[in-house]
Amino acid sequence: MTKLEIDTDYLRTQLQQLLDIASPTGFTDNVVREVCDELSRLGVDFELTRRGAIRARMPGVDKQPARAFVSHLDTLG
Repeated sequence: MTKLEIDTDYLRTQLQQLLDIASPTGFTDNVVREVCDELSRLGVDFELTRRGAIRARMPGVDKQPARAFVSHLDTLG
């Protein structure tokens, strides 16, 4: 298995952009829009659920078990 190269500069930039968006519970439209825009830019297929959650899928290349990544987009406090 090839070791994945992690672009820490990209991750840091994306995290800072997301943290700069006010997203208190119940008011996540702006951060959801930002994440959807980035997924589109990256060519990742996604859909919004009726409750405003993002469901994205990236096909794998191996026949190994599927993996999931789950995250909250709202902030506390």
